[in-house]
Amino acid sequence: MKACFSSRAERRCAIGMVWFLLPGMCALLSLPPALAAARRPPQLADAHIYTWIGNTRPWDRRLHVSGYRLGCDTGDPQGCVREASQAVAQEGLSQIFLSMFMDPRRTVDDARAYSRLSLSHPYLVEAGFDDFVDRYQNLFGRPGFDPVSWLRSVVRAVKSDNANLAFGITLYEDELDSPYLRPPYLPADVARSVGYVHLYLHYRTDAPYYALYVERTKRLFPQARVIAGLYAYDRIDYIPCAPAKPHAACAPGEEIQLYQQALSAAAQMMKDGRIAGIEFYPGFFGREAEWGGWKHPDYCAPARVAQCIDDTHTMRDKTVAVLSAALGW
Repeated sequence: MKACFSSRAERRCAIGMVWFLLPGMCALLSLPPALAAARRPPQLADAHIYTWIGNTRPWDRRLHVSGYRLGCDTGDPQGCVREASQAVAQEGLSQIFLSMFMDPRRTVDDARAYSRLSLSHPYLVEAGFDDFVDRYQNLFGRPGFDPVSWLRSVVRAVKSDNANLAFGITLYEDELDSPYLRPPYLPADVARSVGYVHLYLHYRTDAPYYALYVERTKRLFPQARVIAGLYAYDRIDYIPCAPAKPHAACAPGEEIQLYQQALSAAAQMMKDGRIAGIEFYPGFFGREAEWGGWKHPDYCAPARVAQCIDDTHTMRDKTVAVLSAALGW
């Protein structure tokens, strides 16, 4: 049951979804970082609002987006960084967070490549793993393979050329008791090496406890900056409303209300300095109908696609309203 609700498949819908970006990549990639920064409106530079890639420029401005997160499952670090560079040039972003593919055959080499590339692309602030627990625990089933030593090698590779490049992971509130976040599966030195934790809520009804989950995360990863992750779309068909009721979906109004509650909690924590930012999945703000997730009946039943999109529009309008009120935009 737990694996069914992993967001691994969701992330794959984001990878390769940058086909809509405007042409002229070569010219844009030659834009110096300093010039890209100069084009960025001052109020967006350090807003600490992040989304997965794919928004329209007007929505990036409405949300004060200062960075994108990007899945890099293709095994092509150079290509992934080209996509990141194009987004930076077009949107005037200041930060890019990269999610690497967890593959014992190649991830260490990929991590070294990202470390090297980050020296010439200073907006690359993180290389890490999405859906960390789900993927990491699967490595322990490989005969003769030592996941702990491998993970330690990945962290070292991320920092091999650039000590300032962070290693980050995505976690979910229902994973905080996992043994794979503790010794012996995750030694203390590796936990201290985590620079960012993107903490998402799987279940809408866990919204009132968001601050508690953040504090628990900080105890597990004492050096990490926590970014509050929020699902800014209709997930009624994807996951139950509450963990205690595995077959009960949220009602549409409940889905939106609980999302708004979680967002309000995250905004207050950011205002108080308890978290380092807020991140939204998926991107596609302003392009909601184009998101590939709607093609998967597990995410939204075919008969509900129009409602899923409408509810997502409502949630995104409320996102601007909540953040504006909480952060004084």
